[in-house]
Amino acid sequence: MHCTLPTTRLPFITLPSRLPLYRSTHRLPLPGPPPTPAAPPSMSRTPSKRTAAELVATSRHNAVDEATDQSTLAQPLERLPKRGATVDVQVSSLAYGTGLGVARLPSSAGESLVLFVRRAIPGERVRVRVVSRRRNFAEAVVVERLEPSSPFAVAPRCRHFLEGCGGCTFQNLLYAKQLEEKESQVRAIYQGLFQRLSAGDARAATAAALEQVRFEPIVGATELSEVYGYRNKMEFTFGPRRWIPANTVREESPSDHGDHQPEAPAPTDFALGLHAPRRYDKVLAIEDCALQGDVANEILRFVERRCRQRVACLPPYDNAAHTGFLRNLVIRSAVNAAGERELMVNVVTSPPDGPHEDEALRQLADEVWEAFAESGRGLVCVLQNITTTKSGVAVGEREVRLKGSRSALEQALRPLRWVAPAYLRNMPPERLQQHTVLYRISANSFFQPNPVQSEKLLARILEATGLLETASSNRQTFVVDLFCGTGSISLCVAAFAARVLGLELSESAVADARANAERNRIVNAEFAVANLDHETLWKAVQTASISQAVDVLVVDPPRAGMNPRQVRAIVEAPAAVRPRRIVYVSCNPATQVRDLEMMLAGDSPYRLRSVAPVDQFPHTPHMEAVAMLEIRDDKGAGNASA
Repeated sequence: MHCTLPTTRLPFITLPSRLPLYRSTHRLPLPGPPPTPAAPPSMSRTPSKRTAAELVATSRHNAVDEATDQSTLAQPLERLPKRGATVDVQVSSLAYGTGLGVARLPSSAGESLVLFVRRAIPGERVRVRVVSRRRNFAEAVVVERLEPSSPFAVAPRCRHFLEGCGGCTFQNLLYAKQLEEKESQVRAIYQGLFQRLSAGDARAATAAALEQVRFEPIVGATELSEVYGYRNKMEFTFGPRRWIPANTVREESPSDHGDHQPEAPAPTDFALGLHAPRRYDKVLAIEDCALQGDVANEILRFVERRCRQRVACLPPYDNAAHTGFLRNLVIRSAVNAAGERELMVNVVTSPPDGPHEDEALRQLADEVWEAFAESGRGLVCVLQNITTTKSGVAVGEREVRLKGSRSALEQALRPLRWVAPAYLRNMPPERLQQHTVLYRISANSFFQPNPVQSEKLLARILEATGLLETASSNRQTFVVDLFCGTGSISLCVAAFAARVLGLELSESAVADARANAERNRIVNAEFAVANLDHETLWKAVQTASISQAVDVLVVDPPRAGMNPRQVRAIVEAPAAVRPRRIVYVSCNPATQVRDLEMMLAGDSPYRLRSVAPVDQFPHTPHMEAVAMLEIRDDKGAGNASA
């Protein structure tokens, strides 16, 4: 059910042009001296690090558990509300993974109900209507926002947020509070891991080992320009059914750019934008997306107007009837080695019904090229991807270059600029300046949507590998990168390792990784296709003709996590091939913790040393986490000295 939000604007809080890196402040000291840190103090990014033991003692931010603990959020009710009932609640936090507001309703009978409220933020009182009900939790939508407003509320920059656009989850929440909530969620997930590991027979030993775990503060955006306009790729959908929200907002706002002019209401049989929440048959028309750059928004409006004028020749695709021509508009951007911004326009279509559709599309490409390439706006190509599938995936089986001399962008990343200075003490300044990795981004290739935060993520990965701390002649020389994709991590660490092997299931991704290695003149990185669901890591390494023991193992699996078979293969590996260090990168900390529990349970040869969360996507519930495991001293490793 669609949530109708009031049109009343939230109080605006002015943010500085530079945002301080968020640091945690809620810390309860444990009695006695502080535990010994897992790394020398010089490696600490901040003077305060919370250990796993402190997390177990103080963390109370798991969504349902936290709501259950906070009995002062509401007066007890005689009976808990059923579906369709309206009730006033106080929102205390955000739920992991969904970004829904969390509130608790106690009853006089001693029962309680946890409410997950769509589009609600911590600190606000809201009147909600229950739309679904389970035994001890329910989901609700906001009917009215009550006074006083949340101290963390800000005015959303994007006009479409109040219309129910699903591109952002909590654009109305102060960014510093977003970071605090995300860090609390990661800590809560790891708290559960620590508690489960401490409940076994070796409880004292496990608890002692966990004392050495460093939990890094979350790394978020530090510039206001990184909080908005950070996405280098947006996929918009063409559709014949336009979603018109009850509270349509179309007045002028500071987010208007370029050639935007107020127009008459658009017809309801054509739309270019994003799918309405929970309504994949309708499209919410988007005029200006705050997550992409100004020129990209100008392109979006330009294409929408031209296509609407030619709707007879360029009909939008109907995903119910599977008819029509225009499917998606994909706008990608990148910053090349010279610091220049490049843009790509990719129109995904069905096969044309006749020459009139081809001719109309080429006319559109000519107009886009004249407006954004010949005028020096950074456009380098206009592409057409043709697909025959019925799915909504914006990927074509055949590609046509309509305009431009090339069909890919160049993205330059410089992760060393975000590495803590303590890790770079022994590195020559010229090497710091030279460490730039170039990536070729084609229409259908995967690349992290937030380049600046990707640099910060790669910096955390580099720190976790230990490669910056040792000379290349040491034993920490052979790195294996599982789920390497197009080689973003492999190519970044190659400058600090003697040899890197990237393993990936996708043949096209491996081809892109090899091309990226050649582009950067990296000769010590190899890439191979490996189906890790059917063969073990060690067999894949042997297949690649590598007899060398693995020093550092980097794993960056999809959201579903690792196959349990692979986890067991890593933990149960013979000492001769056992990696000395494991760096687990994840876009889903919940599945990351599930896999780490298998790696650390029982008489595991590994111990968890650090966890570093990174906010890749402001205004959404998504985040990354980098966990580092090291071999225990009594378990040995493949290249360990006697």
